[in-house]
Amino acid sequence: MQRVRFITLIVLTALAAMWPAPAAAQPVARVLFIGNEYTDANDLPEMLEQLAAGTGDALMTGKSTMPGFRLMQHFQLDKTKLLLRRQQWDYVILQEHGILPLDERMRENSMIPAVQRFRKIVSDRGATPVLFVTWASRQGARKTPYGDFNSMQKALTDSYRKAAEHSEIMIAPVGEAMRRALNNDKGIVLFFSDGQTPTLAGTYLAACVIYATLYQRSPFGSSYTAGLKPEQARFLQDLAGEMIHKERNRWNIPPPRKDSAP
Repeated sequence: MQRVRFITLIVLTALAAMWPAPAAAQPVARVLFIGNEYTDANDLPEMLEQLAAGTGDALMTGKSTMPGFRLMQHFQLDKTKLLLRRQQWDYVILQEHGILPLDERMRENSMIPAVQRFRKIVSDRGATPVLFVTWASRQGARKTPYGDFNSMQKALTDSYRKAAEHSEIMIAPVGEAMRRALNNDKGIVLFFSDGQTPTLAGTYLAACVIYATLYQRSPFGSSYTAGLKPEQARFLQDLAGEMIHKERNRWNIPPPRKDSAP
């Protein structure tokens, strides 16, 4: 009887050796978006998930968005508070109202304090806060010194960088990437006719920038193109990856980790 058991054990051991061990489970990065319609347009969080999946990365997103909301208003929103408290996140993406950063008084009294408060709450829960630099209007901002797209985008980018300096947090320079894309490729269409609402290409570029910021590597080669022409998707992927790689100090992004996982 013992001999039979011994032989059976040998056979089972041999079969186990022939069968490949299951691959280690891919760690899932959990990302929460807090913002307004800039984040909601074309479902940016979902697009980020698909972009990551196209590179073989596992990513799960959540969002708390309200039309026209400022970051400071999210402190009073039950949904935002519950999402922060009940779920463990790796990253929290903070997106401010579109034109608020252009007003120095509002920036100093609303934006920067909100970013600082969110930084503390998010960091205390073990997550990393990230500032989402929004994009300028294609026509610029009326009744301001920023009457064209480039000057408005520069002002927005500078404002987000100032807020980041106060709080020492990472920046995802989405708006700046849009400025460069438009200046490098005059045929690319990132906005609808209102000059503000992003097309699929605009949201895709936003997803590429956020991916490169979180993973600290380029999304170039992702199989997910959001229905864009392959060459256009590759252009946007490459632009985002190169921008983050070459300017990580400007955007407060630490050196990449060996595993390149967020």
